[in-house]
Amino acid sequence: STIQDELKGTIRGEYDLSERFYAFGQGDLEYDGIERLSIRAVPKLGIGYTIWQEELDAKRRNFLSAEAGGGWVYQKYFGGIENDFFTVAFGARACYHLPYDSKFDWTFDYLPAVDDWADNYLLRTTAALTVPMFDPISAKFTVMDEYNNQPAQGAAYNNLFLTIGLSIGW
Repeated sequence: STIQDELKGTIRGEYDLSERFYAFGQGDLEYDGIERLSIRAVPKLGIGYTIWQEELDAKRRNFLSAEAGGGWVYQKYFGGIENDFFTVAFGARACYHLPYDSKFDWTFDYLPAVDDWADNYLLRTTAALTVPMFDPISAKFTVMDEYNNQPAQGAAYNNLFLTIGLSIGW
């Protein structure tokens, strides 16, 4: 039986507005054969606030931030069924650098539909531990939980993923 059939990608940009405030733009795409998801696209824009940060050097910092903005969630399931909605995007992000150049990253997204907050939303959280092996390749251990309260017919509302693999950083 197939236990994994998924492809994900994210691109993100940030622009500092002040020492604590920043603007961000992010887009992510996902395909998940197990959950009968042909494509999910989530572009979003917003403002973030850095609640706590610790500068380690010119390239590294530990931080905790909260974000809010707007976006759009487009989901197309196998069989042609679609679910798309405008969302008020709420989120949080954290990064903490560990010994031996390892780091822990965490993200959280709550994406409710503007017109139906209680009955149409996507909730995602990800925690990842990255351990360098040799530059620029690292081992990466990721746990992701995704709750979609409008899944494809016959698919689960909640999905928990564990991924262990290699990561290339630049």
